[in-house]
Formats: sequence, structure tokens, C-alpha cells
Amino acid sequence: TFNNDKRIANRAVELHQDFVESLKMLMAPEDFFTQMFLQPLPSYRWPIGKKRGGNVLGLDDLQNNALLYTAGLGILRDDAPRAQAHSLLKDMKAEIAAFAKSVQGDMDFIYMNYADGDQDPLGSYGVSNVEFMKDVAEKYDPTGVFQTRISGGYKTSNVN
Repeated sequence: TFNNDKRIANRAVELHQDFVESLKMLMAPEDFFTQMFLQPLPSYRWPIGKKRGGNVLGLDDLQNNALLYTAGLGILRDDAPRAQAHSLLKDMKAEIAAFAKSVQGDMDFIYMNYADGDQDPLGSYGVSNVEFMKDVAEKYDPTGVFQTRISGGYKTSNVN
């Protein structure tokens, strides 16, 4: 997530185009597809959320209009170089984040539904929200079934 800044949006588009060209060096264009989108998160929503009791995602603490950045890659062949392609995707993500930081446009929020496995969306929701989620988990799941016996997903037990 970044400040809604035209420079960051333009850089994201440029890097995505470079990403596609790099993928074409790894595999035929008909063997993959990509996506990238920038979803606006307008700041007028944050005070409304606070008035209605807050938001466990930590969005109440955001100050500016934001862009939720998402990029993805679909590979259509079983024998495609998946690890290399995923590495290129992660490199692109890192370059966009570094650029946003260089123009003071970076934000900590990571939307869980769009997060990659190496990201920590729950940690981006803020310490007080994570503690609240842990308290709720303790109250409604005291034996930790959802933390220990359900595979996958992001677990509050994994957030420091």
C-alpha cells in the first residue's frame, strides 16, 4: 500500500512492463498471464471507521489517500520455470516498495487477501489490533484449534 502518488503509480506500471518482458525471456507469452491493479483507498473513510468503532485492519491510522497495489502471475504450463518467475515478481514488488519509500510514499498496511506467503499482513495492522485479535482468539478458541490444527493462512500466533 502506498500514498496515492502519480509517480508511484507510473513507476508500478513501468516495472510491470519490465516484468512482462523479463518473463518473455523465461517462457513463451502464451504460457503465462499477469495482472496488476491499483485500488484506491480514500482517506475520507478513516474517520468514519473510527466513529463506528474502529477497524481491526489498522486502516484508522492511515493519514493519506492510498493505493492498494497488487500484482500477480499465472503460469499455464506445468514445466514452466515457476521459481524464477516468482523471484522476478518478488523483485518487482521490492523495487516498487523501494521507490515508494524514496519519495516518502510508503505505507505499512498489507492487505491479507492479496499478500504473498513471505509477507506479514497481520503485523501491518498495528500492535493494538494484533493484541485485540489474540484476545478474541483466546476467548473464542481457548484451545487454539484455529491456530494449530487448521493449515494455511496467517495466524495471530505467528505475529510477534
